[in-house]
Amino acid sequence: MTGSLKPKYLFFLLIGLDLTGQAFMAALSEQFGWKTNMFSVLMRAILFSSALALIFIALFIRGRFEKPPKAYALTLFWILYLIRLASDTLLSGKALSQEPYVYWAWAVGGCVVPMIGMLMANRYSYYDDLYRYCYALLFAACGLVALKANTTAIDSLGQIVDTGRLNLPKLNPVSLGYLGLSLLILSIWPWLYSKRIVTFWHNNNVYSFLLGAYLMLASNSRGPFICLVAVIMFFVLVSGQKGSIRILGKPLLLAAFVLPILLFFHKGLTHDISQRVSAGFHGGDESITLRFQSYSGAISQFVSSPLIGSGIEEQTTHFYPHNVFLESFMSMGIIGGMLYIFIVFSGMYAAYRLLRSRSGHGWIALLFIQNIIAAQFAGSICGSTTMWITYILLLMLVNFESGQKEIRQVSAASICQSSVT
Repeated sequence: MTGSLKPKYLFFLLIGLDLTGQAFMAALSEQFGWKTNMFSVLMRAILFSSALALIFIALFIRGRFEKPPKAYALTLFWILYLIRLASDTLLSGKALSQEPYVYWAWAVGGCVVPMIGMLMANRYSYYDDLYRYCYALLFAACGLVALKANTTAIDSLGQIVDTGRLNLPKLNPVSLGYLGLSLLILSIWPWLYSKRIVTFWHNNNVYSFLLGAYLMLASNSRGPFICLVAVIMFFVLVSGQKGSIRILGKPLLLAAFVLPILLFFHKGLTHDISQRVSAGFHGGDESITLRFQSYSGAISQFVSSPLIGSGIEEQTTHFYPHNVFLESFMSMGIIGGMLYIFIVFSGMYAAYRLLRSRSGHGWIALLFIQNIIAAQFAGSICGSTTMWITYILLLMLVNFESGQKEIRQVSAASICQSSVT
C-alpha cells in the first residue's frame, strides 16, 4: 500500500463522516461542552482532507485508477451549479442569508471533492467491510444521541420550552429522525437479504433496530415516516423476492409491540405525532405553510428566468426552497433541472439493478432512496451530501458488478470453447 495512507480506510472515513459526523458532533459537543462550531469545522476539514488524500494517492502514488462509471450528467450539473454559485457570491453581489464561504464550503468541500475522491478510490474490494463499518458507526452515533437528546429547546425569547420532539442544540428533530431511519434500514438489511430470521436476531440487530425506530418516532417528524414508506415500497416492488411483504412483516411487528413501551418515557409523544399529522392535512402547521410559500417562490423565479435560472436562494424566504427538484430549476434553469431529473432516475435505475441482482450491497440502494426522498422535503443541492455520496456509491457498484458479470460470461465462454476444442 502507501504506508499510513491506506485508501480503503480513507474511503471508509469519508463515508462514515458523511453519514454520522453531524450526529457525533452534536452529541459529543453536548457531552463535553465543546464549542460546536470549531468541532464542525474540524470534522469538515477531516472529510475534505480524506477526499484530497484519495485524489493524491490515485494521481501521484498509484499513478492510475480504475475506469470510473460514466457520470456526464452529474459533472455538467455541478459545473452549472458552481457557475451559478460564483455568479451569486462573487459577481452579482446579491445579499444572501449566509456568508458566501458557507456555500462554497458545503458545495466544494462537502460534495464535489468527496465525490471525486470516491470515484478515484475505485476498488470493489472496499465494499466487503463497508456495511459493518457504517452499521457500527450509526449504532454508536444513535446511542450517543439517544443518551444526550431531550425534547426541550430555546425559543426566540431565550426561554426553555418543551417541544415534544427529541433533539439536540445542533441536531434538529428532522435530522435526528433521518439518522434513526438510516440505522433502522441497516439493522434489517441482513434479514431482508438472507430471509433468515436468525440474521435479524444475530448480534445487536434487534437492539439497533429498536433504537433507530425509537429515534425516528421520538423526533416527531413527518419526513422520516414518508421516507420509510418510500423505502419499503421500493424494496417490495423491485427486489423480486417472493414474499417481500412477509419478510418485512416480522421486524415491523416487533416494533409494534415494543415501541409503545419505549414511548412511555416520552409522555404525550403519540398525541403530538397525531397532532402534527392532522395539522399537516388541515393547514394548521406553520412549517408546511412556509414550505409551500418557498415552493411557490421557487416556481415563480424559475418562470421569470427559465433558461439560466435566477439564484441560489428563494427570494421570499431568503433560504433554499427545501426541495432539490425545485431548487435545481430555480437556480440553473431548465438545463439544470432536467439534469437533476436524469440524475435521480439514473440513481433509481442503479438502485433497481442492485436490488434485482440480489447483491449483498443492496442496503446502499435503500439509503439512496431514503436520501433522494428526504432531499425533496428538507434538502438543498449543496447540503444533501449523503444523497450525492450514496449516488456515487451506487454508480460505482453497478459499474463493478456489471464488469464482474462480463468477466464471468467471458470465462464461461472460454471454458465452453476449450471443452469443444
